[in-house]
Amino acid sequence: MARGPGLSLQIAEKRFAGSAEPLFRDLRLDVAPGSVVAVLGPSGVGKSTLLRLVAGIDRAFSGAITIDGRPAREAAPPGFVFQDARLLPWLTAAGNLRLAAPDLDEARAEQLLGQVGLSGAAGLYPRQLSGGMQRRVALARALAPGGGLLLLDEPFVSLDRALADDMHQLLRDVFASSQASVLLVTHDPLDAAQLADRALVLGGGPARIQKDVAFPIGRAERDGSLVRNYASQLGA
Repeated sequence: MARGPGLSLQIAEKRFAGSAEPLFRDLRLDVAPGSVVAVLGPSGVGKSTLLRLVAGIDRAFSGAITIDGRPAREAAPPGFVFQDARLLPWLTAAGNLRLAAPDLDEARAEQLLGQVGLSGAAGLYPRQLSGGMQRRVALARALAPGGGLLLLDEPFVSLDRALADDMHQLLRDVFASSQASVLLVTHDPLDAAQLADRALVLGGGPARIQKDVAFPIGRAERDGSLVRNYASQLGA
C-alpha cells in the first residue's frame, strides 16, 4: 500500500473574532510521509483547531497548508476521527462509511470494516453496536476516502482503560497496515509515547511548539519501560 502524503503547515496567523491575541502566529509544522505525529498541550491551546485547519473545516486563517506539495483544498480529503463516533443512527455501518466516500462499494466497505475488526457488520445500525464498535466504524470511515492522511482528535477520551487499550492496539495495527500519515491530538503523553514517531507539545499564547521530541525506537519495539521514558520527556 502506498505511503501516506507529506503534510506542511505554515500558519502566519489564526485569530478568533474578539480575541486580543491570535491563537497561532508564525506556526510551522511538517509531518513526514507515513509518520505519526502527536500533538499535546493544555486545553484551549489550539490542538483541535489545528486539525480543523488541516481538514478545511476552518479556513479563516492566513498562511498555507499543503499535502504532498499541493494546496490542501486540491488534495484528497483527510480522514477525521472525532472525539466521539458521530455516526448517523438511521444509516448502517456501511452507510456511515459512505458519508466520507460516497462511491464506496459493498466490497470495499466490508474490507474497511474488516480492517478494524468488524467483519460482517456492514448492515448493522449504530444502535446494534457497542460504544467500542462504534469507535471502530468511525475509524473505518476515516480510512474510507483513501487519501492516506488521518486526523485523530482525542480518540481515547471518555473510554475506560480496557477499551482504550483495545483502541491503542487497533490504531497501532491500522497505522502499520495503512502506512498513513497521521496527526494525533491527545492530552496524554502515554498515548503519544505508544503510538507516535514524534511528539510536539504546544504552549503559550500565541501557541508555539515548546517541545519537539522524536522517538528513535519503532512503535512495535517499545516495551512499557521505554514508553514511560518517552512519556517523561513530554512532561508525564
